[in-house]
Amino acid sequence: MTTPTRTGVTPGQGLLAIVGLLVAVEVASGVLQGYYTPIFSDIADHLGIDDADVNWFEAAQLIVSALCVPPLARLGDLVGHKKVLVLSTAVTALASWGVAFAPSFGTFLVAWALQGAYVVWLPLEVAIIHRRTRDTGRQQLLTRRAAAVLVGALELSVIIGALTSGALVEATSMTTLLMLPAIVTTVVLVLVWFGVEDVPGEATGGYDWRGLGMITLVLGLVMGGLIAIRLQGPAAALPWLLVLAGLAALVPFVRLERSLADPMVDVRLLARTDQWPIQLTAFLFGMSVLGAQIPLSTFARTDPDVVGYGLGADAAFVSTLVGVYVVFLAIGAFTLPLTARLLGPRGALVASSLLVALGYGLFLPFHDSTTQTLTNMA
Repeated sequence: MTTPTRTGVTPGQGLLAIVGLLVAVEVASGVLQGYYTPIFSDIADHLGIDDADVNWFEAAQLIVSALCVPPLARLGDLVGHKKVLVLSTAVTALASWGVAFAPSFGTFLVAWALQGAYVVWLPLEVAIIHRRTRDTGRQQLLTRRAAAVLVGALELSVIIGALTSGALVEATSMTTLLMLPAIVTTVVLVLVWFGVEDVPGEATGGYDWRGLGMITLVLGLVMGGLIAIRLQGPAAALPWLLVLAGLAALVPFVRLERSLADPMVDVRLLARTDQWPIQLTAFLFGMSVLGAQIPLSTFARTDPDVVGYGLGADAAFVSTLVGVYVVFLAIGAFTLPLTARLLGPRGALVASSLLVALGYGLFLPFHDSTTQTLTNMA
């Protein structure tokens, strides 16, 4: 017989309620990831910048995202996952309102970068579900199923976000258009605040402030070098000195983390030989999935009669492009059990990687029409 919890509901009923709330969080995450992509060129016009400068949005946000995940995940273990989920959602909501009302490129870039706090949502949600299912006897199974539901909601909301912005961009002002993700994120903040149970953290040990400071220094120096390359050109000495300084700072960082019982980054784990293929795959995967979003969007929106390349498409087409892309992402995810049985887990990953490579490779000969672009992305 299932034992009721102190709230009068069974663990299964409690899990269903919490997953429903966390699905709303992933809906907001999907909106943030899909909503802006079709309208990047319109945002550039709104801010009075070149399309090439839009790449700084993604670079700045990904740096903040990389800095957020380790410290916030550790903080969640120490003080409780709900507290950190509320904190990161509040920062993301505030940043989203900043994006909507930013008066200049600089303020927009800062607000956009701070939006990167949302990347910690999914790890925190999985941790909340894992803790909630601890006494069910089916913790691993229920956690996997709940995570699948969250990812499915994320992918669906990416499509909805992209289609919505593409449909509204010509019908309203840019400020109003940019307010919609802020409204969604603010509503989710209220839902999390009142709907998710606040449970104290269970981890012990201290917080690695020195490690956080050093990894921030490393990424800051490397990012500064890349910015300097953009401003001064690859022939200048300062950009490369900054990059080398950032790489050199990794040496004391690794020594510090190896000496701590509770490091910010487990460098001993990363140093294992069986980890390198996984980490390198994640690095390259991020380049193809995240780093290519803005270039693909601006390519589709660029007028070939003006600069000699591009499709001259409107935001509605980019919305369709994002929708088709995410649909095929979902197909790949949902057919993984079948392909894994046929090819084995490693064979399935190799085959999918080759398909991604083929899709990008097709852009070399086929990039002159919307049909070709849709086929390549699919």
